[in-house]
Amino acid sequence: MKNITKYIYAGLTLMTLGLFSCNQQLDGPYPRASLIPSVALSDSSGHIGLLMSSYRRLHEFGYYGQTMLLAPEALADNAVIFRNTNRYISEFANTAGAHVDIWDDVYRITNDCNYLLEELNDQSSAIQLGSQWLRNRLTAEALFVRSLVYHDLCKIYGYEPGKEKGGWNKTVVFRLKATKNFTDIGTPTRATNTEIYTQIEADLIKAVSLFDAISATSTYKIIPQNFRANASSARALLARVQLYMGKNAEAAATADATIAGAPASATLGGAVLATPAQYATSATVNLFANTTNATLESLFELSIQTTDWSTVDGANNGMCSLTTDLVTNGQFIIGASQSLVDELNAEAGDVRQRLIVDKGISPTGFKQWMVSKWRGDKSIAVGGLENIPVIRMSEMYLISAEGKARSGNLAGAITTLNTFRAARGLGTINAASTSAQVLDAILKENRKEFFFEGHRFFDLKRYQLGITKVNNPDGSANPGLNADDYRFLARVPTNEIQLNPNLVQNPGY
Repeated sequence: MKNITKYIYAGLTLMTLGLFSCNQQLDGPYPRASLIPSVALSDSSGHIGLLMSSYRRLHEFGYYGQTMLLAPEALADNAVIFRNTNRYISEFANTAGAHVDIWDDVYRITNDCNYLLEELNDQSSAIQLGSQWLRNRLTAEALFVRSLVYHDLCKIYGYEPGKEKGGWNKTVVFRLKATKNFTDIGTPTRATNTEIYTQIEADLIKAVSLFDAISATSTYKIIPQNFRANASSARALLARVQLYMGKNAEAAATADATIAGAPASATLGGAVLATPAQYATSATVNLFANTTNATLESLFELSIQTTDWSTVDGANNGMCSLTTDLVTNGQFIIGASQSLVDELNAEAGDVRQRLIVDKGISPTGFKQWMVSKWRGDKSIAVGGLENIPVIRMSEMYLISAEGKARSGNLAGAITTLNTFRAARGLGTINAASTSAQVLDAILKENRKEFFFEGHRFFDLKRYQLGITKVNNPDGSANPGLNADDYRFLARVPTNEIQLNPNLVQNPGY
């Protein structure tokens, strides 16, 4: 019953409708409260509140608040576990069934979005939204959030189009309609990767179009704040999705458009590529060591508030606690692997080296390289609170370079990659480099740029490469994963298989 109920939870309990004016709700991080649908969706405040519910779920510890950032690092080769607190031990060992578990969260979020989109699409509705531009903005934001989380789920449970192993092309159940009661649940099948990626791309193209139209109006030209979806973040996510789809030239063009079109100010929904001095001068003075993490480069980030976490929550679950020794009674269980540190130190002058701190030897015998990205500077007192950047401008340069390299524009790829490398204090790569060499250099830059941001495992998966590991924390051998290992895909939750006879399990489980 619990697993069925989760699909209708968001529809029956609409969260985040606080005592705020419409303008406060529209431009602030998110209000809170709870009302039944008939009351909650009676005016524009209710629609805005439902959208905020989907944003709010993104930053829970089981999603971007922790899991989506750390589990992929433990599954891959960027992290080691210093202390056994039953966190990420199985992921580090690549135990069958241990993976990135956000299944329940995604379906709650998508149900919020689907519910809202159905209401917004009902032009005959008596609900007073105030104006068409507001209807368009909420539609665009809901499409963005739904696309973001469905793409996350696709990366976890399925192969990318054209990169299937053994012809396996199933991804996840793709729901485009709200589940409002038990009769709406049904027994759906898993969509193919082509089906779901095509829909996500179409949704993001529509979102970009709506955002552009809103931005072009004289009255509502500015789409404020990078903790809300906007034209720049929607384009950025579209570029990411197109790269995963194998639409390489399109991904490069979309990434370039994002770079060219993003306002310099984050308060206008934009971002820029940080210079070496802006990126890091030390472990304590860097792009991430401020109260609004990575705002300079952030195209979309989660604005986590001090009222969201208690001190105990943060010390037990927060990124700052799990990755640093800065929080009193914190965990400090996971740090950079030696191979990541070696990669960062391979070239002199790389400013990202300054984000790694030598903390000696752990009780389990591992060298403790502390990652200084998640410092909790927004509020150390509340368990190391900080914002979470989900999409940064640096990713657009690397997507542009990779898309060009994979679509025959090698000179353009080298130029874009060298622009990015200069921003990290590095020299240029050889203009005579081959396509394979450029793609390898891009993969290395992705590793050095996004460590402990949850990219590494999925980059290795889509590059179709294996994973090399050191021994497990208990000293046992860890063979890692071959490129064709079935464990690159997560196991569909067993209870979902049991409840739905039309669901099939991923191969190998």
